[in-house]
Amino acid sequence: MNSNDRGLLAKQISRYLTNALELCEEINLNEYPSGDIDRFCSVIGEDGVMTLKLLSANSSELLVKDVVCHMWKMQIRDREGLDPASEPVFEKI
Repeated sequence: MNSNDRGLLAKQISRYLTNALELCEEINLNEYPSGDIDRFCSVIGEDGVMTLKLLSANSSELLVKDVVCHMWKMQIRDREGLDPASEPVFEKI
Protein backbone atom coordinates (compact mmCIF):
# COMPACT_ATOMS: atom_id res chain seq x y z
CA MET A 1 0.00 0.00 0.00
CA ASN A 2 1.53 3.31 -1.02
CA SER A 3 1.38 6.55 0.98
CA ASN A 4 -1.50 7.96 -1.10
CA ASP A 5 -3.62 4.90 -0.31
CA ARG A 6 -2.79 5.18 3.40
CA GLY A 7 -3.75 8.85 3.41
CA LEU A 8 -7.07 8.08 1.73
CA LEU A 9 -7.73 5.24 4.15
CA ALA A 10 -6.97 7.51 7.13
CA LYS A 11 -9.44 10.09 5.79
CA GLN A 12 -12.13 7.42 5.39
CA ILE A 13 -11.56 6.16 8.93
CA SER A 14 -11.71 9.71 10.26
CA ARG A 15 -14.89 10.50 8.33
CA TYR A 16 -16.64 7.30 9.49
CA LEU A 17 -15.79 7.84 13.16
CA THR A 18 -16.46 11.59 13.06
CA ASN A 19 -19.89 10.96 11.55
CA ALA A 20 -20.67 8.49 14.34
CA LEU A 21 -19.44 10.94 16.99
CA GLU A 22 -21.52 13.77 15.54
CA LEU A 23 -24.63 11.65 16.15
CA CYS A 24 -23.81 11.55 19.88
CA GLU A 25 -25.92 14.24 21.48
CA GLU A 26 -23.69 14.64 24.53
CA ILE A 27 -20.46 15.13 22.57
CA ASN A 28 -19.52 18.40 20.90
CA LEU A 29 -16.43 17.72 18.80
CA ASN A 30 -15.73 21.46 18.52
CA GLU A 31 -14.70 21.39 22.19
CA TYR A 32 -11.77 19.07 21.47
CA PRO A 33 -8.55 19.69 19.54
CA SER A 34 -8.18 17.89 16.23
CA GLY A 35 -5.30 15.93 17.76
CA ASP A 36 -7.78 14.12 20.01
CA ILE A 37 -9.83 13.06 17.01
CA ASP A 38 -6.72 11.98 15.10
CA ARG A 39 -5.51 9.93 18.08
CA PHE A 40 -8.92 8.31 18.45
CA CYS A 41 -8.97 7.37 14.77
CA SER A 42 -5.48 5.89 14.94
CA VAL A 43 -6.38 3.86 18.03
CA ILE A 44 -9.53 2.45 16.40
CA GLY A 45 -7.78 1.96 13.07
CA GLU A 46 -8.83 0.07 9.98
CA ASP A 47 -9.64 -3.16 11.81
CA GLY A 48 -11.79 -1.36 14.36
CA VAL A 49 -13.76 0.44 11.68
CA MET A 50 -14.26 -2.83 9.82
CA THR A 51 -15.59 -4.38 13.03
CA LEU A 52 -17.93 -1.42 13.54
CA LYS A 53 -19.19 -1.74 9.96
CA LEU A 54 -19.86 -5.46 10.47
CA LEU A 55 -21.67 -4.64 13.71
CA SER A 56 -23.75 -2.07 11.85
CA ALA A 57 -24.60 -4.53 9.09
CA ASN A 58 -25.82 -7.03 11.66
CA SER A 59 -27.59 -4.63 14.00
CA SER A 60 -28.02 -0.89 13.50
CA GLU A 61 -26.15 2.37 13.12
CA LEU A 62 -27.60 3.44 16.47
CA LEU A 63 -25.72 0.66 18.24
CA VAL A 64 -22.52 1.64 16.43
CA LYS A 65 -23.09 5.27 17.44
CA ASP A 66 -23.41 4.23 21.09
CA VAL A 67 -20.28 2.08 20.95
CA VAL A 68 -18.21 4.84 19.29
CA CYS A 69 -19.59 7.43 21.72
CA HIS A 70 -18.58 5.35 24.74
CA MET A 71 -15.15 4.56 23.29
CA TRP A 72 -14.63 8.32 22.82
CA LYS A 73 -15.64 9.01 26.43
CA MET A 74 -13.23 6.33 27.64
CA GLN A 75 -10.38 7.86 25.62
CA ILE A 76 -11.09 11.33 27.00
CA ARG A 77 -11.17 10.00 30.58
CA ASP A 78 -7.84 8.26 29.91
CA ARG A 79 -6.35 11.46 28.48
CA GLU A 80 -7.45 13.35 31.60
CA GLY A 81 -5.65 10.82 33.78
CA LEU A 82 -8.83 9.16 35.00
CA ASP A 83 -9.50 5.45 34.97
CA PRO A 84 -11.29 4.86 31.64
CA ALA A 85 -13.50 2.26 33.30
CA SER A 86 -14.33 4.48 36.29
CA GLU A 87 -17.82 5.15 34.98
CA PRO A 88 -20.24 2.58 33.61
CA VAL A 89 -20.04 2.38 29.84
CA PHE A 90 -23.67 1.51 29.32
CA GLU A 91 -26.57 2.53 31.49
CA LYS A 92 -28.47 -0.22 33.20
CA ILE A 93 -31.83 -0.86 31.63
